Amino acid sequence: MKVTFQIAKNELATLFYSTVAWVVLVLFVLHTGYLFSSSIADLAFKYQEGIELPDAIGAIFSTRNEPQGVLAAVSLSLYLYIPLLSMGLLSREMQSGSLKLLQSSPVTVIQIVLGKFLSMLMYGAVLIAILLIYLGLSVLLIHPIDIKHVLSGLIGITLLIATFSAVGLFMSSLTRFQIIAALGTLAMLFFLSYISSIGQKLPTIRDVTYRLRMNGRIDQFLDGLIITRNVFYFHILIILFLVLTMLRLSYMQVSKSWKIKAFAYSLSVVTGIIVIYTSAIPRFTGYLDLTEDQGQTLSKASQGIIKKLKKPLVIHTYVNVLSQFALFASPENRNRDKDFFEQYRRFIPDLKMDYTYYYDTPDNNNYPDYGRMSLKDLTQKVAPMLGYNFDELLSPQLIRKTFDPTKEDEHFVRLLVSGDQHTFLRTYDDFFVMPFETEIDNALKRLTAPTPKVAFLAANKERSIVQSGDSTYKFEVNQTNYRRSLINLGFDISNIDPKSQDIPDSLATLVIADPRISYSQYELAKIQRYVDRGRNLLIVGGPKDNNILQPVLNFLGVRLMSGRLIQRHRDYEPDLLLAKPSIQAEKIFPGLNKANTMISMPGSSEILITNTGAFHADTLLWADQTATWTGDQLSKRLVAKEKFDKKIITAISLTRHTKTLEQRIVVLGSADMLSQRELKDGHPNLNVANKGFIAEVFEWLDPSHFAVNIPAPADPKYTVLLTEKWASFLTMMILGVLPGIVILSGTILLKKRNRQ
Repeated sequence: MKVTFQIAKNELATLFYSTVAWVVLVLFVLHTGYLFSSSIADLAFKYQEGIELPDAIGAIFSTRNEPQGVLAAVSLSLYLYIPLLSMGLLSREMQSGSLKLLQSSPVTVIQIVLGKFLSMLMYGAVLIAILLIYLGLSVLLIHPIDIKHVLSGLIGITLLIATFSAVGLFMSSLTRFQIIAALGTLAMLFFLSYISSIGQKLPTIRDVTYRLRMNGRIDQFLDGLIITRNVFYFHILIILFLVLTMLRLSYMQVSKSWKIKAFAYSLSVVTGIIVIYTSAIPRFTGYLDLTEDQGQTLSKASQGIIKKLKKPLVIHTYVNVLSQFALFASPENRNRDKDFFEQYRRFIPDLKMDYTYYYDTPDNNNYPDYGRMSLKDLTQKVAPMLGYNFDELLSPQLIRKTFDPTKEDEHFVRLLVSGDQHTFLRTYDDFFVMPFETEIDNALKRLTAPTPKVAFLAANKERSIVQSGDSTYKFEVNQTNYRRSLINLGFDISNIDPKSQDIPDSLATLVIADPRISYSQYELAKIQRYVDRGRNLLIVGGPKDNNILQPVLNFLGVRLMSGRLIQRHRDYEPDLLLAKPSIQAEKIFPGLNKANTMISMPGSSEILITNTGAFHADTLLWADQTATWTGDQLSKRLVAKEKFDKKIITAISLTRHTKTLEQRIVVLGSADMLSQRELKDGHPNLNVANKGFIAEVFEWLDPSHFAVNIPAPADPKYTVLLTEKWASFLTMMILGVLPGIVILSGTILLKKRNRQ
């Protein structure tokens, strides 16, 4: 080891006696210093202005978006820095002839290689020390700082430096020309980064090349998650390229046949590939989340659901090539799609995934040729452009033998199967497309627990949950590609005809949605028995035909007033009522607990509480004094255009305690607030919370509390101990003084070297 350290010391001295090492160091300080100082200055400005601060760790260190964090930027710039530093490690010795002299001395090849490699690690330690200065300043100036999160990123950067150095050392052993060695290193790193793009359409090599990729591995370190397969990957690459370098130097000393050389090199490479592939097997993979809030780990609720899975989980993915998101799970993107379930695979290592590709009716308007061309001809034209082989696709007739895509509107969908239980996990027509932890948990929970049932009365021209249309409820209830629809929250949905069917007690909620035909006494008796048995109920009405609902509301001591509430607006129709949540509503529904939250209630009626008996009534939504009254009651209630002198109630909750549970009933004064027109199209310039509110109403009415909601982790409340003035001073110190010290040190050392 003494000889190895001596070689490393000499090589490090040679490195710092060259201009390249100092130029790289100055560029590194300027680059990272600019990113750090600008991030700190931005946080200081926002803090002084009272602007809510983003995640400080991400803003300063780990974000990959522009402007990049310091560590994220370093992970990319190392591709340029390390080849410049490593290009002369052996090329210089070969060009000057000193390598032969070194090999003839009592020094082994192993000592030479390790010494050269160690010198690069020492230089890398200088780079890491500079990054530690930024971490230290962050700890002093911002509270709190998740130090372990940053250290995770530093570990990743260290492994990256070591890996790049090993690659550079090997490439330097192949040629005596330093520029060629640098370009060769860059080419090898590029190959390792993008090897995953090779053969992704070929099942035989798809998984191998994907697991050999370097690209993306550093991101998980930056996010605060250390995964053993990534640690093993970098260590195996380091060992592999050091071994290849040793073989190269050995064969320069001792002549061997090309067959022996080829066998030795091939054995080393194949062994490395096998070990890397094996270390990536989920069952052999370990995880360490170093973030303070365990943000890279599934929530405790998710882990609890997973523990209840008694049988292995299989995910069958069905992709319609003509669907809007077919590219997400194409053969080329299959492994990336599997990575989407990385957090779940951590707790379900035996998770199995398979893919079925077929063609059927398009689920979007992206194919204007559909109708002019046959489905088969259209698919033959489109499939190659999306990376599909038409001959491997199932026809509509074949796919329907195992799966009926029409029930899922031809979308890209997954079928989760555990034992004899199965359910769908869908993609969504929004910016994110893929399901979040909440949607995945709701699907998994359907495999482990009885699903809540919501039934809609459907015999008296109530709002439809099957047909699409501006006034229907399909979007909120049954829309497969809407993230917050009831079916995607885990509910089973059905219609009930009270003329011929009884209303079962097993329902989580019964919904009576704006009927247009009066209920018969026979039907009313069924509804009253359901209420008397302590079951939950949602009643949705409005000013039009409100007398039809009144017999039902009489059971509850509630009255839905005739006439329509209006408000003065500059840009909207006056019957668009913007209601506010009450304090009680904010307690019940967390999504409403935000400043200036509004609920749009077009065509709304006032709700009067008359005599609720055993029920306790609470106001959920109300309109302020900008509301006025119109309709039959106008002359009785107020003078035209005058304001009310009280709050106008537009939604209430009724609760009472039975022997076994709490009965919950919600009455909404606007039927259109749940309509497709209001939820899907809405009002672009109004920030209303209808979608979240309605979903939370159904969740509150469900006595089993089935739906899982995983809230996004809140960013810590940061304190920035830095004013804008001192931020400018800090920027000057980092971008002026620190690079100046490096330049001065380099100048003195190089002049001293020249004099010697």
